[in-house]
Amino acid sequence: SAPLTAGNRRANAGEVSFTGLKLEGLKGAHTLTFTVAEPSAFTALSDTQALELTPGTATNLNVVQQPTDSIANIAFSPVVSVEVRDAWNNRVTQDAAAIKPVLVDAVTVATELDSSKSAVATNEGLVTFTGLSFTKAAAAKLRFDATGLTSIYSSQFTITHGEAHHLAWTTIEPTTVRSGFVIQPTPIFAVRDQWNNPVTTGPATTVTASVSSANFGDVVSIAGATESTSGTESITFDELALTAKAANYKLRFTAANSGKAI
Repeated sequence: SAPLTAGNRRANAGEVSFTGLKLEGLKGAHTLTFTVAEPSAFTALSDTQALELTPGTATNLNVVQQPTDSIANIAFSPVVSVEVRDAWNNRVTQDAAAIKPVLVDAVTVATELDSSKSAVATNEGLVTFTGLSFTKAAAAKLRFDATGLTSIYSSQFTITHGEAHHLAWTTIEPTTVRSGFVIQPTPIFAVRDQWNNPVTTGPATTVTASVSSANFGDVVSIAGATESTSGTESITFDELALTAKAANYKLRFTAANSGKAI
């Protein structure tokens, strides 16, 4: 059953008009029952009418399938879905709507991490975000926006980085060094995935320094030329030293992860 807003009405010339009669609640089949309240001689008289209650006007959004932990650029599985509901939490199937997903920081939800995804139209009041993925590695939430409705947030999840893809300098590149001395400033690199996320887990990345300029034959030795990651994204060449004839040289840093050059 569902609540009624009407009250008793008095008959006029044997007829009762229920102007303003309103039924609200869960959608589905309902039965209206009309009974005589007075005089008592007629209270046994009653009649019923079957009604099918349909959803009301859209008032809110609800996450049906929450996002789960994922990897950068890999679609959420199970597929995230969001529904449009009325004030009684019925799914609103009769009105068109579009819902936009926005990736936000899990702690500071006002910080948007990726708002590039397009809004998706509802189908029978439901949006299924098939193939939805993000390339930003972060502890995050999804915000869902729809015109005329209050935005809602998903539960928290984590997007982890992809596999190692390239190196990035994190210090100033050295320009002048002394032969046989440790190179300063210390060359430090960050291992990044394809989308520039720091790679902090997974197989170690090994980086080797070599002289790539044409005068490499004038180099006597390179000490501390190989370093590897150890549970962090950084590779630090804190013992790298070049012993060579005074001249201009170019250093090349090559990296490999799981036997594959990056």
